[in-house]
Amino acid sequence: MYANLSEVKNVVSKLESYLGEIREITHYLKLSFSPSFVSLSMFQKLRVIRGAELWNGTYAIAIFENSHLSKLWKLDSGPEKLQIEQGKLLFHNNPRLCYSVIMELADVVNLRNEIHEYDVSPISNGNEAVCEELNITFKCALVGRDTVVIELDKYNTTGMDQRMFLGYQLYYRPVETENISIFEDRDACHDSWKMQFVQPLVNGAMVTNLMPYTLYAFYVKTLMVNSPGAKGGISEVLYIRTTFGPPSHVLLKEVESVSESSIFLRWEAPLVPNGQITHYMISYFPKIKLLSKDRNYCEFPPDYSKGEENATLQNFGSLDIVPPSYYPVPESSSWGDGYCSKYKCCPCSDQYTNVEETSLNEQEMAAAQKERAMFENSIHNIVFVSRSVFALFWRMFRFCEQPLPTPVRLRKYLQ
Repeated sequence: MYANLSEVKNVVSKLESYLGEIREITHYLKLSFSPSFVSLSMFQKLRVIRGAELWNGTYAIAIFENSHLSKLWKLDSGPEKLQIEQGKLLFHNNPRLCYSVIMELADVVNLRNEIHEYDVSPISNGNEAVCEELNITFKCALVGRDTVVIELDKYNTTGMDQRMFLGYQLYYRPVETENISIFEDRDACHDSWKMQFVQPLVNGAMVTNLMPYTLYAFYVKTLMVNSPGAKGGISEVLYIRTTFGPPSHVLLKEVESVSESSIFLRWEAPLVPNGQITHYMISYFPKIKLLSKDRNYCEFPPDYSKGEENATLQNFGSLDIVPPSYYPVPESSSWGDGYCSKYKCCPCSDQYTNVEETSLNEQEMAAAQKERAMFENSIHNIVFVSRSVFALFWRMFRFCEQPLPTPVRLRKYLQ
């Protein structure tokens, strides 16, 4: 089996799906002139190379001239470890593949004693990499629905030139499970991991624009200048799940009046739940009556028994006052103080005040506020009154004592 992908980009993820189940190679494995490859993680399940036919008659594995290759694959040293029945190893001109990584493979397949410099060069392999790596530790300091704060332990640069330490590289990506390799789904042309650079004197980082209630994988790596004595560092993968956030809107599909006192509703779940939805909250309130600014209610009182209030805007112009909801007084009740027998209504009690505000949840209130702002920007000379119905009808009686005020005078009254 051989691969030569000199002009192909973004193929590693596809190769992992195509070659990820290979367990046996009959002849040999050859990879050359393929700058896209960062690792050979697609051979994670490879167990046997038979060597029935060898490359150049000698080599079961031949890997050379791969400018970005830095890792092979996770080698198992147990009973399921890789076996080479016949052939040797060849590694040349892989500037980012450390010599120690190649020697680890040689130990697994029991070929270390057969390695020579003309087979595996310690000079042309890893000559552009910082091959000695130390362990870096970090932890999660804060988690939000779209933000994660990372706290880094100071990297120990003792014994090396501190000027060669340029900073930290914080990598992160969303994942499905807590069992991934940092080399999965990435090559020199495409990287599924996002990176955030952290300066060397900073001991933390804030990662934003994350998705709510999503599992993320994080790891930290040092950015070093390749120089004598330089030691790089890399951490273990840390998994963090962001907190839940507001779900997307519920789509109301069906509304049916079942009886005089009940309504049937059917809806679809949010497309983006942003968490585990445990229940739904249904809010409802009476439809607000609209009064026209151009109508003198002393001369033209509304007749609710004939439904004339529905034609208010059509007959008398644009909207000017939006009173809170009010409820009718039963016919058996006597008209007392605070009640208007002419208009057959009474002032709202505390129980009915601000019906809209008490029935809306936080998301609905935000949406209502946004819609209200758009309404105010597009329509002029509109006054929203959030006062009691008693005050509203008190103004009506005041209008009866003098000519109907103009919009300018009306605004002065309401301030």
